[in-house]
Amino acid sequence: MKCLVLLCVVGSVLSNKAHEGVTWDSAMVDSVPQVFSTEGDKEFIDKAHRLKIINITTGCSDYEKRLLILEDGTKVCSKHRVNYQQLQSELYSFHLSRMLNIYNVPPTVIVKVDYTGPQWRDIMTDASKAGLKHGMVVVFTQYIDNLLPTYIPDLLQIKSDILLPTNILFKDTPVRTIHQLVQWTNLIMFDYITANSDRVMNALANLQWNPRVIGMPVHNLYETSQGTIVFIDNESGFWLGYKLASDSKIHYKLQKSYITKICIVDGSVLHAIEELLDTGGDVLRKRVVEYDPLSCRYIPMIQDSIIDELENRLTFTLTSIHSCTKSV
Repeated sequence: MKCLVLLCVVGSVLSNKAHEGVTWDSAMVDSVPQVFSTEGDKEFIDKAHRLKIINITTGCSDYEKRLLILEDGTKVCSKHRVNYQQLQSELYSFHLSRMLNIYNVPPTVIVKVDYTGPQWRDIMTDASKAGLKHGMVVVFTQYIDNLLPTYIPDLLQIKSDILLPTNILFKDTPVRTIHQLVQWTNLIMFDYITANSDRVMNALANLQWNPRVIGMPVHNLYETSQGTIVFIDNESGFWLGYKLASDSKIHYKLQKSYITKICIVDGSVLHAIEELLDTGGDVLRKRVVEYDPLSCRYIPMIQDSIIDELENRLTFTLTSIHSCTKSV
């Protein structure tokens, strides 16, 4: 089976790690270490809207962000975005990830800086100096300590256009490496569905000019010491990513090649895609309103055209996976 560099994982003959060349073994998926959970998401959303901020400092991944400490010790990354589309992408990427049973995106809310209220009052001076002006709308995401750079797994750096038989590739592969690959197949699907242009797409787009990028840390991707991969900074998906794909044939082709070579996936994600297509993409808007109505006060609902493209990409993802596995 022919595959592009980075983009093909096949599991047809790995009976103890994959089923029928389509899905990872459910026990292996369940053993992937997790940082985030449904209950943890709900707790963070409540705290991020309600608790007083007692300290502000640097400590998140770039100069535009600030690390906030809430009164119970919860750590939050505060990020200002230049337009509401980026705010939408952050919020809706988080909620879509959970609808797809992907728990690698930090819980995310939208908050308004209000120096007249109790949440911001105590740090007003320091926050203003940091560029967080009264009335500004910002993104809050859960901060995780001691994140490490993430690299493209060795098994996805195959130089040949033909992937070796999977029993050779995966034989005696350490469990942690399999955990990586499970999460990477989810990442590939998630970034295609949202058209995130600022993560692995960076590596793919720059590979022809700089072959060394293959061995560099992946932008906006980190992992914990236990092996959980964390997808941060999701502002480049949805509207921006869809527009980029529409305006640039190169990016559109890269995004399609990014997904069409996946032949083994997380079964729970595959099932979630099927369910989401059955119910329609508008259920994403309904989920955001249900789970986090406070965030919806500060940004518009995601547009119908975005929902339409989301459904198109979900359909293409499902079709590609089924088509690929038929040839395995």
